[in-house]
Amino acid sequence: MLNIFILLLGLTHLPTFVEPTDAAVIKSSRKAWDETKVKHGDSYHYSVVFTSAFGFGNETIIVVVNGKISERRYRSWMRSMPIVPGENNEPKPDWVEKTSDIGRHKEGARALTMEQLYDEAEKAAEQKLQPFEKRYVKTDSRGILEYAFIVDKRITDDAPRKGVSISKLKLGNEK
Repeated sequence: MLNIFILLLGLTHLPTFVEPTDAAVIKSSRKAWDETKVKHGDSYHYSVVFTSAFGFGNETIIVVVNGKISERRYRSWMRSMPIVPGENNEPKPDWVEKTSDIGRHKEGARALTMEQLYDEAEKAAEQKLQPFEKRYVKTDSRGILEYAFIVDKRITDDAPRKGVSISKLKLGNEK
């Protein structure tokens, strides 16, 4: 019996692993981004995608060259189209905005640089959650932001997101 007590007493002093806070993840990610963007001339493009549980959706591609937004492309769909073998199945954008036209269309994601996305991600990561909310934070294998957003757990399908969610980040001349 005494051995069990000593064993239990010893277990109370085991080292504990502490998960980093969401805000710390975003701060570390922003540092990784600051180091990475310099290597690629602060030029990149990324996508913001919305896909509904009901088969429709849209994608906005933001292109940044030398730290300035140079293009915004938008495409939407109603449901998946069949793929025809041997044909170019790359979807064409509904519209493309260049430099001075950016923001002309109401559809699509806002044209934001990664710095602006990180500002929004920090707000989402630091926001106090309501009991019905859940926060999601993720970085890619390079440590760069993929998403930091909050959803209302009471909404099952197509819950609005408060924060940032990007995909397909390509740096410099990556395709």
